[in-house]
Amino acid sequence: MIDRVVKICREAAESQQRPDDSVLEALETQLASLTVQIRRVMRLCGTTETDIRESDELLAELRANRTRVELEIAHLRELAGRDVEVPEEAQVRQILDDYADVLEQAASGEAERSIGEARRVVEMITGGKIDVLQCGERSRKKGWAKAVFSVDILSPICRTFGATCDAPAGLVVEVELKRPSSQAALSDEVKSLHDQGLPNIEIARRLRQHRSTVTQALQRWFTSRGLQPPDLRHTRYQRAAKFKEQAEKGRGVLAATG
Repeated sequence: MIDRVVKICREAAESQQRPDDSVLEALETQLASLTVQIRRVMRLCGTTETDIRESDELLAELRANRTRVELEIAHLRELAGRDVEVPEEAQVRQILDDYADVLEQAASGEAERSIGEARRVVEMITGGKIDVLQCGERSRKKGWAKAVFSVDILSPICRTFGATCDAPAGLVVEVELKRPSSQAALSDEVKSLHDQGLPNIEIARRLRQHRSTVTQALQRWFTSRGLQPPDLRHTRYQRAAKFKEQAEKGRGVLAATG
Protein backbone atom coordinates (compact mmCIF):
# COMPACT_ATOMS: atom_id res chain seq x y z
CA MET A 1 0.00 0.00 0.00
CA ILE A 2 2.82 2.43 0.82
CA ASP A 3 4.38 2.03 -2.63
CA ARG A 4 0.98 2.52 -4.23
CA VAL A 5 0.31 5.77 -2.35
CA VAL A 6 3.70 7.15 -3.40
CA LYS A 7 3.07 6.14 -7.02
CA ILE A 8 -0.41 7.72 -7.13
CA CYS A 9 0.87 10.99 -5.63
CA ARG A 10 3.85 11.09 -8.00
CA GLU A 11 1.61 10.60 -11.04
CA ALA A 12 -0.82 13.23 -9.76
CA ALA A 13 2.00 15.71 -9.13
CA GLU A 14 3.43 15.19 -12.61
CA SER A 15 0.09 15.86 -14.26
CA GLN A 16 -0.95 18.46 -11.61
CA GLN A 17 -4.36 16.84 -11.29
CA ARG A 18 -7.17 18.88 -9.86
CA PRO A 19 -10.65 17.74 -8.89
CA ASP A 20 -13.11 17.83 -11.77
CA ASP A 21 -15.60 20.69 -11.32
CA SER A 22 -18.36 18.56 -12.82
CA VAL A 23 -17.83 15.95 -10.10
CA LEU A 24 -18.19 18.61 -7.40
CA GLU A 25 -21.39 19.95 -9.01
CA ALA A 26 -22.86 16.44 -9.22
CA LEU A 27 -22.10 15.83 -5.54
CA GLU A 28 -23.70 19.14 -4.51
CA THR A 29 -26.81 18.22 -6.51
CA GLN A 30 -26.87 14.81 -4.83
CA LEU A 31 -26.52 16.47 -1.42
CA ALA A 32 -29.47 18.77 -2.05
CA SER A 33 -31.58 15.82 -3.25
CA LEU A 34 -30.75 13.76 -0.14
CA THR A 35 -31.69 16.67 2.12
CA VAL A 36 -35.07 16.97 0.37
CA GLN A 37 -35.67 13.23 0.74
CA ILE A 38 -34.82 13.33 4.44
CA ARG A 39 -37.26 16.17 5.08
CA ARG A 40 -39.99 14.35 3.14
CA VAL A 41 -39.55 11.14 5.15
CA MET A 42 -39.61 13.13 8.41
CA ARG A 43 -42.94 14.73 7.40
CA LEU A 44 -44.52 11.46 6.25
CA CYS A 45 -43.25 9.02 8.88
CA GLY A 46 -46.63 7.31 9.31
CA THR A 47 -48.46 6.36 12.48
CA THR A 48 -48.24 2.58 12.83
CA GLU A 49 -45.31 0.78 14.44
CA THR A 50 -44.32 -0.69 11.08
CA ASP A 51 -44.44 2.71 9.37
CA ILE A 52 -42.30 4.31 12.06
CA ARG A 53 -39.74 1.49 11.99
CA GLU A 54 -39.46 1.64 8.19
CA SER A 55 -39.14 5.43 8.33
CA ASP A 56 -36.37 5.19 10.92
CA GLU A 57 -34.46 2.68 8.79
CA LEU A 58 -34.84 4.83 5.66
CA LEU A 59 -33.79 7.97 7.53
CA ALA A 60 -30.68 6.24 8.85
CA GLU A 61 -29.72 5.17 5.33
CA LEU A 62 -30.37 8.62 3.82
CA ARG A 63 -28.44 10.40 6.57
CA ALA A 64 -25.49 8.04 6.17
CA ASN A 65 -25.44 8.73 2.43
CA ARG A 66 -25.66 12.48 3.08
CA THR A 67 -22.72 12.31 5.50
CA ARG A 68 -20.68 10.42 2.91
CA VAL A 69 -21.45 13.00 0.20
CA GLU A 70 -20.66 15.89 2.58
CA LEU A 71 -17.27 14.34 3.31
CA GLU A 72 -16.52 13.90 -0.40
CA ILE A 73 -17.45 17.54 -1.10
CA ALA A 74 -15.28 18.76 1.78
CA HIS A 75 -12.31 16.74 0.53
CA LEU A 76 -12.70 17.96 -3.06
CA ARG A 77 -12.91 21.59 -1.96
CA GLU A 78 -9.81 21.15 0.16
CA LEU A 79 -7.93 19.55 -2.72
CA ALA A 80 -8.88 22.32 -5.13
CA GLY A 81 -6.52 24.77 -3.46
CA ARG A 82 -3.63 22.43 -2.75
CA ASP A 83 -0.55 21.30 -4.60
CA VAL A 84 0.05 17.57 -4.85
CA GLU A 85 2.90 16.42 -2.61
CA VAL A 86 4.96 13.31 -3.34
CA PRO A 87 5.46 11.71 0.10
CA GLU A 88 8.35 9.66 1.37
CA GLU A 89 7.61 6.10 2.44
CA ALA A 90 8.27 7.10 6.06
CA GLN A 91 5.50 9.74 5.90
CA VAL A 92 2.92 7.23 4.67
CA ARG A 93 4.01 4.69 7.27
CA GLN A 94 3.69 7.36 9.99
CA ILE A 95 0.08 8.12 8.94
CA LEU A 96 -0.80 4.42 9.15
CA ASP A 97 0.84 4.21 12.58
CA ASP A 98 -1.08 7.31 13.72
CA TYR A 99 -4.38 5.77 12.58
CA ALA A 100 -3.59 2.60 14.56
CA ASP A 101 -2.54 4.53 17.69
CA VAL A 102 -5.68 6.67 17.70
CA LEU A 103 -8.02 3.69 17.32
CA GLU A 104 -6.19 1.62 19.94
CA GLN A 105 -6.24 4.46 22.49
CA ALA A 106 -9.95 5.07 21.90
CA ALA A 107 -10.72 1.36 22.29
CA SER A 108 -8.77 1.14 25.54
CA GLY A 109 -10.17 4.41 26.91
CA GLU A 110 -6.66 5.72 27.63
CA ALA A 111 -7.43 9.30 26.55
CA GLU A 112 -10.80 11.00 26.31
CA ARG A 113 -9.63 13.28 23.50
CA SER A 114 -8.81 10.24 21.36
CA ILE A 115 -12.54 9.48 20.98
CA GLY A 116 -13.03 12.49 18.69
CA GLU A 117 -9.88 11.68 16.75
CA ALA A 118 -10.99 8.06 16.39
CA ARG A 119 -14.35 9.20 15.01
CA ARG A 120 -12.54 11.32 12.41
CA VAL A 121 -10.39 8.35 11.37
CA VAL A 122 -13.42 6.02 11.18
CA GLU A 123 -15.32 8.53 9.03
CA MET A 124 -12.35 8.82 6.67
CA ILE A 125 -11.75 5.10 6.16
CA THR A 126 -15.45 4.16 5.97
CA GLY A 127 -16.62 7.16 3.95
CA GLY A 128 -18.94 7.98 6.83
CA LYS A 129 -21.26 5.08 6.01
CA ILE A 130 -21.93 2.30 8.52
CA ASP A 131 -25.07 0.19 8.10
CA VAL A 132 -26.60 -1.15 11.33
CA LEU A 133 -28.73 -4.25 10.82
CA GLN A 134 -31.17 -5.99 13.16
CA CYS A 135 -30.25 -9.61 13.93
CA GLY A 136 -31.99 -12.34 15.88
CA GLU A 137 -35.59 -11.96 17.01
CA ARG A 138 -37.43 -8.67 17.46
CA SER A 139 -38.13 -9.31 21.11
CA ARG A 140 -36.53 -8.39 24.40
CA LYS A 141 -33.07 -9.89 24.94
CA LYS A 142 -33.37 -12.07 21.82
CA GLY A 143 -32.02 -9.65 19.23
CA TRP A 144 -28.84 -7.72 18.63
CA ALA A 145 -27.40 -5.25 16.13
CA LYS A 146 -24.70 -5.81 13.53
CA ALA A 147 -22.62 -2.99 12.02
CA VAL A 148 -21.52 -3.50 8.40
CA PHE A 149 -19.08 -1.17 6.68
CA SER A 150 -16.46 -1.08 3.95
CA VAL A 151 -12.90 0.02 4.76
CA ASP A 152 -10.86 2.09 2.29
CA ILE A 153 -7.54 3.28 3.71
CA LEU A 154 -5.91 4.14 0.38
CA SER A 155 -8.15 7.06 -0.63
CA PRO A 156 -7.90 9.16 2.58
CA ILE A 157 -4.12 8.79 2.68
CA CYS A 158 -3.82 9.91 -0.94
CA ARG A 159 -6.07 12.90 -0.18
CA THR A 160 -3.72 13.87 2.66
CA PHE A 161 -1.07 14.62 0.02
CA GLY A 162 -3.50 16.30 -2.37
CA ALA A 163 -4.10 13.40 -4.76
CA THR A 164 -7.23 11.48 -5.71
CA CYS A 165 -7.44 7.82 -6.66
CA ASP A 166 -9.96 5.27 -7.86
CA ALA A 167 -9.69 2.81 -5.00
CA PRO A 168 -10.96 -0.75 -5.47
CA ALA A 169 -13.81 -2.07 -3.37
CA GLY A 170 -12.68 -2.03 0.23
CA LEU A 171 -12.71 -4.80 2.77
CA VAL A 172 -16.22 -5.39 4.12
CA VAL A 173 -16.24 -5.65 7.91
CA GLU A 174 -19.09 -6.99 10.05
CA VAL A 175 -19.19 -6.33 13.80
CA GLU A 176 -21.87 -7.83 16.05
CA LEU A 177 -22.92 -5.39 18.76
CA LYS A 178 -23.84 -7.56 21.71
CA ARG A 179 -23.78 -6.88 25.41
CA PRO A 180 -21.52 -9.35 27.23
CA SER A 181 -23.42 -12.04 29.06
CA SER A 182 -23.30 -12.23 32.84
CA GLN A 183 -21.07 -15.32 32.51
CA ALA A 184 -18.65 -13.49 30.21
CA ALA A 185 -18.55 -10.49 32.56
CA LEU A 186 -17.78 -12.77 35.53
CA SER A 187 -15.05 -14.55 33.56
CA ASP A 188 -13.42 -11.22 32.67
CA GLU A 189 -13.48 -10.11 36.30
CA VAL A 190 -12.08 -13.40 37.57
CA LYS A 191 -9.31 -13.33 34.93
CA SER A 192 -8.36 -9.79 35.97
CA LEU A 193 -8.01 -10.79 39.62
CA HIS A 194 -6.20 -14.00 38.65
CA ASP A 195 -3.64 -11.93 36.72
CA GLN A 196 -3.01 -9.96 39.92
CA GLY A 197 -1.84 -13.20 41.55
CA LEU A 198 -4.87 -13.77 43.78
CA PRO A 199 -5.78 -17.39 44.60
CA ASN A 200 -9.23 -18.62 43.63
CA ILE A 201 -10.38 -18.78 47.23
CA GLU A 202 -9.60 -15.07 47.66
CA ILE A 203 -11.25 -14.21 44.31
CA ALA A 204 -14.35 -16.12 45.44
CA ARG A 205 -14.43 -14.18 48.71
CA ARG A 206 -14.12 -10.81 46.95
CA LEU A 207 -16.75 -11.60 44.34
CA ARG A 208 -19.01 -13.45 46.79
CA GLN A 209 -19.01 -16.56 44.62
CA HIS A 210 -18.39 -20.22 45.34
CA ARG A 211 -14.82 -21.31 44.67
CA SER A 212 -15.94 -23.84 42.05
CA THR A 213 -17.84 -21.06 40.24
CA VAL A 214 -14.64 -19.01 40.11
CA THR A 215 -12.67 -21.98 38.78
CA GLN A 216 -15.25 -22.61 36.06
CA ALA A 217 -15.32 -18.91 35.12
CA LEU A 218 -11.54 -18.81 34.74
CA GLN A 219 -11.54 -21.96 32.61
CA ARG A 220 -14.36 -20.51 30.48
CA TRP A 221 -12.31 -17.34 29.85
CA PHE A 222 -9.51 -19.38 28.29
CA THR A 223 -11.59 -21.96 26.40
CA SER A 224 -13.84 -19.28 24.84
CA ARG A 225 -10.69 -17.84 23.24
CA GLY A 226 -9.31 -21.17 22.10
CA LEU A 227 -6.62 -21.13 24.80
CA GLN A 228 -5.49 -23.86 27.15
CA PRO A 229 -6.65 -23.18 30.74
CA PRO A 230 -3.84 -23.06 33.30
CA ASP A 231 -3.16 -26.04 35.54
CA LEU A 232 -4.46 -24.66 38.84
CA ARG A 233 -2.96 -27.55 40.77
CA HIS A 234 0.49 -26.52 39.58
CA THR A 235 -0.30 -22.90 40.45
CA ARG A 236 -1.35 -23.87 43.98
CA TYR A 237 1.84 -25.90 44.37
CA GLN A 238 3.98 -22.95 43.30
CA ARG A 239 2.12 -20.61 45.66
CA ALA A 240 2.46 -23.04 48.58
CA ALA A 241 6.18 -23.44 47.89
CA LYS A 242 6.58 -19.66 47.83
CA PHE A 243 4.78 -19.26 51.15
CA LYS A 244 6.90 -22.02 52.67
CA GLU A 245 10.07 -20.30 51.50
CA GLN A 246 8.93 -16.98 52.96
CA ALA A 247 8.03 -18.67 56.27
CA GLU A 248 11.46 -20.29 56.50
CA LYS A 249 13.14 -16.94 55.86
CA GLY A 250 11.00 -15.39 58.59
CA ARG A 251 11.99 -18.10 61.08
CA GLY A 252 15.63 -17.58 60.16
CA VAL A 253 15.38 -13.86 60.84
CA LEU A 254 13.72 -14.48 64.22
CA ALA A 255 16.39 -17.02 65.18
CA ALA A 256 19.16 -14.60 64.27
CA THR A 257 17.67 -11.76 66.30
CA GLY A 258 16.72 -13.97 69.24
